[in-house]
Amino acid sequence: MPLKIQLKPYEPNRKPYPAPPTMWAGEGDAMHQAAESGYNSGVVHEIMPTAWISGDGKRQYPKSFFLASGDYSDFSPVPPKPQSGNGNDSMACVSVSYCGDVGTIMTALYHTEKLSEEFQKFLEDNHYFDEHGRIVFDYRMLAKESGTTKHGNSLDRVAETARKIGLAPYRPYDWAKFTWEDFYGEETPAHQLELGKKFLSFLDDEIGLMHVWLLMGADGSSRSTQLVLEDAMQYGPIQFATTTHATVTIYSKEELQKYFDSYAPWNKERNLKGISMLWAKQIFVVLKEEKPAIPHLPYFEKLATSPAVYAYSKDTDTMIAVESGEAYHAFVGSYTKVKTVKKLSRPVDSRLLRLS
Repeated sequence: MPLKIQLKPYEPNRKPYPAPPTMWAGEGDAMHQAAESGYNSGVVHEIMPTAWISGDGKRQYPKSFFLASGDYSDFSPVPPKPQSGNGNDSMACVSVSYCGDVGTIMTALYHTEKLSEEFQKFLEDNHYFDEHGRIVFDYRMLAKESGTTKHGNSLDRVAETARKIGLAPYRPYDWAKFTWEDFYGEETPAHQLELGKKFLSFLDDEIGLMHVWLLMGADGSSRSTQLVLEDAMQYGPIQFATTTHATVTIYSKEELQKYFDSYAPWNKERNLKGISMLWAKQIFVVLKEEKPAIPHLPYFEKLATSPAVYAYSKDTDTMIAVESGEAYHAFVGSYTKVKTVKKLSRPVDSRLLRLS
């Protein structure tokens, strides 16, 4: 199915909208000065008890996307609006950076034709794209539903909320009238929440929007810290936070970091040596696998590594284990009707199928 949306180049640091207050528009040094003075720009540092951390040998981490260069500049987000107005701020940098991170991955998946035709059409028909062919999400919905306060929000809470409610297309907002009550007081439209749920339906039921903390050193000048980032960048952009602000890293090599910011200029570079505290989260977009067709009934499968035989159940759309491979062989007379596969076509039901 041909792509309807084309990826177009854009000027990364164009300023089509009024610049936010000066203290927000500076480079990293201004942010550090703000942090030293006790100023909070929207990040609440918290690790929830259920958080996944890279390197935990008990858990398997999906690596559903791979870009050897680790450079997402071609797919990086285009900010539709700044996140502040009237000299005030929405404190939504965690939600903005999360949406920018997943938007970059989804833009890359779409334009490299990794999405199913149905998912592709859903995104096109529901206007998830901006004029530059990049996927842009409703960060206002995510900021509100995750409970952003005037102190900001945590990376874990925002990511967990997105995992549960999904992501809707960008919704315009008149920043000239911004007040905290106006921005957060209005209920999220039911249509947006419905689109978020539909978006999730195209992802894996258990780990569709999985998020994992990266184990980082406390100092960006450490080569070990830089190597962690460089390796992780092959599997997607990184949501990155300092003590005060969250952004999206779209390229990291040795001391150089390129990142997308929610404050103009949008695309920036910095030296990791200038950052004393690093918080980094990897977000995985795990697509729902398209189920292979069941060619005939009855239908049986077995894994190449095991003698166990499984029968397909049309009623539950699952595979049910036959009581034993030997029982199957005795009942049918041979294994010739069993298809040997690397992975079963359907999840396994907990029941046993007795043939006699």
